[in-house]
Amino acid sequence: MEIVQILFTMIVALHGARGLPNPQAHEDRLQGVALDMYGEGQARPIFVGEAAPEATALALYAVAAHESGFWSKVQDCSACYIGSRWCDQGRSVSLYQLQGPASWGPYSREELCSDNANATRRARAVLARHRKAGSSLGLFIGYSRTRQVGEEMNQIFAAACRKAGVVISHKEGHLRASFAKCPLTGVSVVAKQASCKVLPERSGVQTTPMSLLMTTSESRSAQ
Repeated sequence: MEIVQILFTMIVALHGARGLPNPQAHEDRLQGVALDMYGEGQARPIFVGEAAPEATALALYAVAAHESGFWSKVQDCSACYIGSRWCDQGRSVSLYQLQGPASWGPYSREELCSDNANATRRARAVLARHRKAGSSLGLFIGYSRTRQVGEEMNQIFAAACRKAGVVISHKEGHLRASFAKCPLTGVSVVAKQASCKVLPERSGVQTTPMSLLMTTSESRSAQ
């Protein structure tokens, strides 16, 4: 479950507990979010290959990092009332900003807002609709329905893959996830030293050395 620690570290770096009245409760919540992502990746991966569960969890991280910055008031929807400046003026819910019945599936607004596992399950389902995309960029454009947001999510995903030592490629109509390996020894690269290489369809290898840039979430205050 090393991926859970990687996810948790990235989430805390984005939305830390410093200065909050109850930092332990805050970190417990974020640990739960990381576990939900890992569990969904294990149960229903949207990639194929040896690192498919990890890549799925990282894709969910990228969506939530962009859409909410893991802000608790978006997770429980207390900031997502009609007319709010957040959450598409209250139309979207959860860390993944799910909008409308097509995204909510069998769950009510209350069920998505009160249980992050439900929201994570639905976010994975929306991503899965675009699993035949020719690149990870296509996956996120499909989720967000806009190219700009899709590109921003893909940048976050690329940086997260680099930290986790996961490599994404497109082969035989599938997005494939594998662990980065040393070209000399064939041994998996230590996560901290790995790089994420996205291989777009009909093009050569393209390394995407993006840092975690979260301009949208940085403007949000902590809990």
